[in-house]
Amino acid sequence: MSDKGLYFQETAIKVFKQPGTPSNSITALTNANPSVATVTDHNLTSGDAIYLTSDNISGQQNWFLVDVIDENSFAVIGLDGTSIGTVTDAKFIKGDSFGFCETTDMKVTPYSVKFNDDTTVCDAYPSEYPTLEAGSISIGAMWSTDNGVQDYLEDLGQVLGSTFVVFKPKSAKTIRGFVCALKALNIQVK
Repeated sequence: MSDKGLYFQETAIKVFKQPGTPSNSITALTNANPSVATVTDHNLTSGDAIYLTSDNISGQQNWFLVDVIDENSFAVIGLDGTSIGTVTDAKFIKGDSFGFCETTDMKVTPYSVKFNDDTTVCDAYPSEYPTLEAGSISIGAMWSTDNGVQDYLEDLGQVLGSTFVVFKPKSAKTIRGFVCALKALNIQVK
């Protein structure tokens, strides 16, 4: 396990559907990096993606990959718990995904930084603060009839939505996951 990705044996690209309401309660989250969740009989396997919510964790209403430790605990890859304190309201839902074998090329920008101007009329110099935003993804694919993932991505692009994408390049040993806004979907027909 690494704190950025999970070891994975298959070549895969998965696009996750928008989640429902998280209903699986997390009993505890450790103050470690990555944080470890305690959930009785969680029924997850390493490499699954979960959507986690908590009012007690500022900004942590997001997608994460999991690395299962045992039937009652798993590491939440990407959740740095070193400063979260005691969390009592965390819930999750397992992600539902499409496999995407028709992909011919993919460009992922994992995140972007936006600088916000917070200069006031009393400031002698301009003042900016950075905020982290979802990245973007551009996908090239072969057209396939009755393909749910292509329909989903087309609909997502029309509403300028974002999704969670998990992928493993052929030469890599780990999978990575990112929340991305769909920037382009180029369909090839042969």
